[in-house]
Amino acid sequence: MNLLLRWPHIASLLALALATTFGVAPATAQTYPTKPVTLVVAYAAGGAIDIVMRIILPRVTTGLGQPVLMLNRPGAGGAIATDAVIAAGNDGYTLLVNGDQLVTAPHLMGAAIRHDIFRDLAPITRLITVPFALTVSAAVPANTLAEFIALAKNKSSKLTYGTPGAGTANQLAMEFLKSQTGADILHVPYKGAAAVMNELVAGRVDSIMISIQLTAPHVKSGKLRALAVGGPARASQIPGAPTFAETGFPEFDIGTTFGALAPAGTPEPIIGRLHAEFVAALRAPAARKQIEDTGTLVTADTPQEFAKKLRIDYERNGKIIRDNKIQGE
Repeated sequence: MNLLLRWPHIASLLALALATTFGVAPATAQTYPTKPVTLVVAYAAGGAIDIVMRIILPRVTTGLGQPVLMLNRPGAGGAIATDAVIAAGNDGYTLLVNGDQLVTAPHLMGAAIRHDIFRDLAPITRLITVPFALTVSAAVPANTLAEFIALAKNKSSKLTYGTPGAGTANQLAMEFLKSQTGADILHVPYKGAAAVMNELVAGRVDSIMISIQLTAPHVKSGKLRALAVGGPARASQIPGAPTFAETGFPEFDIGTTFGALAPAGTPEPIIGRLHAEFVAALRAPAARKQIEDTGTLVTADTPQEFAKKLRIDYERNGKIIRDNKIQGE
């Protein structure tokens, strides 16, 4: 009697072996998802990425046909969330949302970061970018970026810039500007964005690199001036501020970015499905308008583009941190 008829499980094993050998996608990838998906967000609730996820997740849930559950796990430079997702396995049911911490924390925290983002994670898509605006106190005698840089090069000006804390993306952005222009501006770290914005409005610190959402109300009131903004176009919230490209710095595309990632080894068909659903949700006209009305840009790029961006930012941030001996808090 034919062995395959006597032992049907042999036929199943043979089929699986052939599928593996010839690269046929596993059944789990073809039918994914069959249960809820958990999205671990490496930030506390209430921030920019949290707001965006709450806008798009109902659409992603509908597209996938399974609930997508959001779990906020901030702390340790994003390592708590990142390590938890990596440990959960690569079946596509536990995903990560993280931002610039991915490419900054390894340089700031050294051996405390056990993962390697290029080895242990698979990019799905960048979700959003939050452009920074270079903003100055009304007391600073500069109305353009060129005037500000000229003033900062004059050591007698003793200009300062504030940040929400040492090692933040805000500090890296300003230090990058200093390295590109030769400006001399003293860093003054504060405990959080609200504290530094209050000091800037009061004139006790001269400048800041901060999100458009936070600076726009003060610019409109005349208490602050925005000299330049990151991103490909002017921000509708502060249309009078030119882009860095318009001011002669086309490579200075500064802001914070957030993306979705899966553990390395997640099957390509699953990555493709997730990419398609996240991008569709982000690009839905109503959702996109709701997101971009806040000064946040929808990115929605490919896994390959996201991977390239991670590598570029990792190398750039590492150099800035090393050159300026920056230490995190």
